[in-house]
Amino acid sequence: MKQEMNSHALKTEVKATVKEETEEDEIVSLADIMKAEMEKSLGSMTTEIQSVRCDLHKTRAEAEERRHKESRRSNVILYNVPESKADDRNKDDVTACLRLCNKGIQVGISEEDLIQVFRLGKLDSNETESKAINLNRERTCVDMI
Repeated sequence: MKQEMNSHALKTEVKATVKEETEEDEIVSLADIMKAEMEKSLGSMTTEIQSVRCDLHKTRAEAEERRHKESRRSNVILYNVPESKADDRNKDDVTACLRLCNKGIQVGISEEDLIQVFRLGKLDSNETESKAINLNRERTCVDMI
């Protein structure tokens, strides 16, 4: 009978030990599974974030290019404009460009239509140079062409 009790106690102890180990394995396994799923999810999110950043960079570059093109849309380049010898070159350049546009091309623009007149290239000893005119209206630019 003592042997049966010892045997029964041993079986109970073994069952309890096996049960504890099984529960620990399940807990560890569940923790490992959760950890793996979280890492997988975070990896997926990281990939998506990188993709969004790349798309954002491309969109910004395209928008900058469109703004740059829009800013040049109302530019006109005049070639062989006489080089100014005056002290105030800019005022003389504006006057020469207005004269060329109004009398030569016969477009009919005023100084208010000009945003900026500037030389293209370096100043050299040539008698003529190219000038870019930035107009305040695209329509004026189309009329010139």
